[in-house]
Amino acid sequence: MKTFLAKIDEHLRTRIRMIIWKQWKKPKTQEDNLVKCGYSRGEARGLANCRKGYMFIAHSKILQNAISKTRLAKPNKKKERRGLVFALDYYLA
Repeated sequence: MKTFLAKIDEHLRTRIRMIIWKQWKKPKTQEDNLVKCGYSRGEARGLANCRKGYMFIAHSKILQNAISKTRLAKPNKKKERRGLVFALDYYLA
């Protein structure tokens, strides 16, 4: 059950990264938001102008670090967290 829930969590995070990337819509917005997440303008431009597809980009290390597991996690006092409850953490509790 733990392995299954870990795979489900991983897939959910990938899909959420895809949705966030789609919400940014234009390459200029994508580039600006990646720069806000701490990446250089060159790295951000390279990923923003990539035309491989949403799943490829969601699996890239840059986007995985920009929209990390901690940013998607349950909100504490910081506003940048999105409030996702992971199934594995819920199961283990």
